[in-house]
Amino acid sequence: MGATRKNDQAHSQEKALSVLTMSVSSHPYCKPEAYPWVMPCLVVPDISRSIAFYQQAFGFEFKDKSIDAKSGDCYCAELTYRDHIIFLTLEDFDDREQQAPVSNHVLSSMWLYLYCDDVDALYAQALAAGASSHRSPRHMSWGERMCTLIGINGYRWSFATVNS
Repeated sequence: MGATRKNDQAHSQEKALSVLTMSVSSHPYCKPEAYPWVMPCLVVPDISRSIAFYQQAFGFEFKDKSIDAKSGDCYCAELTYRDHIIFLTLEDFDDREQQAPVSNHVLSSMWLYLYCDDVDALYAQALAAGASSHRSPRHMSWGERMCTLIGINGYRWSFATVNS
């Protein structure tokens, strides 16, 4: 009986894996092709100001924005950093009761970790654009040079490069 039960469990696991594999690989439209599987979505109080800040401070590029048909206001934007997309969404849009860390007066426990070409140059650029320093550039024990900044919306951003 023990062998039968193990065979049944193995068969069930194989079937579940087969269904999972089939559902992802046989349905190419489960996500837009140009989008990664994971994207951060940051809640911000002002979309236009946030776009300008992230472009000036971190070198992000503007990709797209969504406009509310009723009010004509921008409620969502997409920015890119190299091969990644970051969404910005407006506070409390569509009655979602969501706020940026800066509006809640709380330092977010989540932060973003990005690689860049020159930590020191990016750090200086970000400070000039209005970011505040959480940790100045330094060599870390794991072999990277890293800094951590707090952007205008209260999110922490760590930028790093591998020590050479």
